Amino acid sequence: MIFNEKVKRKSLYNALENIKKMELAKNLLSHSQFDLIEQYLISLLFLLSVFVQANTDQLDGCITCVKVTVCSKSDDSCCKSHLDCAGRINTNKCSTSRCISNKCSPLPVVCDTINKCVNSYCDAVKGCVSTPISCDDGNVCTVDSCNNSTGCTHTMIPGCCTDNSQCAGDQCNTGCCTNNKCSSSPVVCDSSNKCKNSYCDKTKGCVSTPVVCDTSNKCLNTYCDIAKGCVSTPINCDDGDYCTIDSCNNSTGCHNTPIKCDSSDKCKNSYCDKTKGCVSTPVSCDDNNLCTLDSCDSATGCTHTNIQGCCTNNDQCDSGNECNIDSCMNNKCVSSPVVCDSSDKCKNSYCDKTKGCVYTPVICDTTNKCSNSYCDVAKGCVSTPINCDDNNICTVDSCNNSTGCTHTMIPGCCTDNSQCSGDQCNTGRCMNNKCTVSPVVCDSSDKCKNSYCDKTKGCVYTPVVCDTSNKCVNSYCDKTRGCITNAVTCDDGDFCTTDSCNNSTGCCHTPIQCDASDKCKNSYCDKTKGCVSSPVTCNDNNVCTVDSCNPSTGCCYTPIQGCCTDDSQCNSNNKCNIDRCINNKCTISQVVCEVSTDKCKNNYCDHSQGGCVSVDLQCETTEVVGDCQDGECFHYEYHYNN
Repeated sequence: MIFNEKVKRKSLYNALENIKKMELAKNLLSHSQFDLIEQYLISLLFLLSVFVQANTDQLDGCITCVKVTVCSKSDDSCCKSHLDCAGRINTNKCSTSRCISNKCSPLPVVCDTINKCVNSYCDAVKGCVSTPISCDDGNVCTVDSCNNSTGCTHTMIPGCCTDNSQCAGDQCNTGCCTNNKCSSSPVVCDSSNKCKNSYCDKTKGCVSTPVVCDTSNKCLNTYCDIAKGCVSTPINCDDGDYCTIDSCNNSTGCHNTPIKCDSSDKCKNSYCDKTKGCVSTPVSCDDNNLCTLDSCDSATGCTHTNIQGCCTNNDQCDSGNECNIDSCMNNKCVSSPVVCDSSDKCKNSYCDKTKGCVYTPVICDTTNKCSNSYCDVAKGCVSTPINCDDNNICTVDSCNNSTGCTHTMIPGCCTDNSQCSGDQCNTGRCMNNKCTVSPVVCDSSDKCKNSYCDKTKGCVYTPVVCDTSNKCVNSYCDKTRGCITNAVTCDDGDFCTTDSCNNSTGCCHTPIQCDASDKCKNSYCDKTKGCVSSPVTCNDNNVCTVDSCNPSTGCCYTPIQGCCTDDSQCNSNNKCNIDRCINNKCTISQVVCEVSTDKCKNNYCDHSQGGCVSVDLQCETTEVVGDCQDGECFHYEYHYNN
């Protein structure tokens, strides 16, 4: 019968296993029962060894005998081979018994330490145990992973940071570390001074240049206010002279045009008073000649009409009668008869109008109604003129020999105003016994009314029409000053418009165009401040990008290598790695395979085989034959005699 090596090992193993079980049962059986069973097994082992010996000629013909040594049960430490020690009960999974110098001696179990990604140690209950090592270096800016051969590696994540010093910037951008990624925020230059243009230069930083306000409009005083910027206020073109019309031209500035006062009425002296404007006073038509009637016509001016019968000296009185002595008395001509020589009183002496005195015998005439005539020797015919004076200065008193006294009215002479005629524009008055006419002076105190006199209507008033063709001035009429012009205020209170004025169309409000060339600034116009810019917020709410801004193109979002937001973004392409996204970086932990329920199998992870695999527990070596039973290796030694 052939008895191969495997059968031998298995038979011996079963025998030894029974011995081991005997040791376990020792505490359960009585001494007599145990001794009986023990003797049976020893005998069985002896017979087995004899059986093996009888078949040694079948084992390659090199061995002639087998030596089996059985130790006494009273000597626990005695052994002839490792096989004797394998049967000893050992509850400590971290030690194994080996036969050294015929004594069973404990040796520590050496666990596998080749895998640098696990901590391997021996547990007295479980045996060799492996737990994944922690590769977390506490730095959010590294990707922590593990290589089975070299151990932990910590790869820096590009663009990741932990403080501001790790983020580069320049004069116009401040590097900031936010949510562990570098971002840059533009430097906001101080723009509180509206008289300076503030901008950022990448080499110099914030730079300010003076604001140059538009001064081309000559009708505005333009200056820069620190709080408001360029401010324009209308200039005051009022020269205080009521004899000029004040206006303003955007190109040339103030104009003060002289007023031309109305001089069409020849009965008024019109002129301009600097404090009152156009003023008119009645023309004086008095020629200082009592014998003229002075008057005025609006179209032709003063007229002087001679007063019939009026005189100022004797030469102006000539009745053409040689018998009269003509003289001027109280501005009227008075004639008195020539008294011919009457020394001979009884001669009639008379005067011939053409000849003068004529003497004839006196025949005292009594028919003369103007005298009482009689002849006196001493005196001759005596005639005394009767008194024709009616005490009226406006009559020429005379006497008609036939009819007696006559009283002829002197044209133009008067004693009171009622005797002097006028019209609606001229008032008749009696001055120095002659009628004079003075023009009616219409009320011109209201400078907003043109006043003149109409011969049929009297004083007429029409409204003054001020020139309103210039849309850049407000023209109106003031009762005391006449037409007044003030510059229009075009300020709409909106800092987003440039205010100006056109003489033809009026106020213009041109919208300001704010500079929008810098894509890193939101530029807009504020009605109370003017052009305002605020930094653009370049935040895509993605922790795995570096947010920045380029003035030419705007926001940039650069991916951070190695950064993640969920597990699906982490893949080491190793089936034995568990890839996770923790704190926005990919971390690797080792797959821990479940412990096999079969104690004679080891479970481990093999990437090439796609994950966890199970292999038999290796109990054999080149020196020792062994088998696994219930998770333990049993080794056999054979001693052969030559």
